[in-house]
Amino acid sequence: GRPGGESPEADGHIVFRAPFNLNPKQGALSVWMRPVDWEDGDGKFHFIFATASEKPETRERLLLYKYHNTPQITVYADGAQGKDPKAIQKPLDDWNAKTWRHYVMCWAADELVLYVDGELLGRTPRTAPVAEDWEYFSIGRDGFTPEGGNCAFDELKIFDKPLTAEQVATL
Repeated sequence: GRPGGESPEADGHIVFRAPFNLNPKQGALSVWMRPVDWEDGDGKFHFIFATASEKPETRERLLLYKYHNTPQITVYADGAQGKDPKAIQKPLDDWNAKTWRHYVMCWAADELVLYVDGELLGRTPRTAPVAEDWEYFSIGRDGFTPEGGNCAFDELKIFDKPLTAEQVATL
């Protein structure tokens, strides 16, 4: 549940407080994940990581998910009030319950980067200002869409700076 607050619906995801755990200006997420009860082509979004500012005037989001009806892994970020959205999308195979994959998402005010299984899948420049009021982040659900399935996670690590390719290879 949410420390110091109401407990959210706990159906296959975990919610953490962002302050002191997640740097909104820059950072990296490293996690091993495999689907449990979903497959590619089921028509649903499947979230690995999600955070957003909760104030209407900022409303910035940072997401890592499988895009519905496609085999694409997606990193998505937008600035205040949805301005200047940026995304990295690449198709992946083996979206099944037997396949563990290592995901590393890096963010900064000027760039988004995505690695899967140590391979650089994409990077995109960013120009939007970064919100600093992220209160919570979730693993396994985005908090906006009720759909999705359960995932198994291992070795979740959050860094306060983007990682280099050498650091990702070491992980």
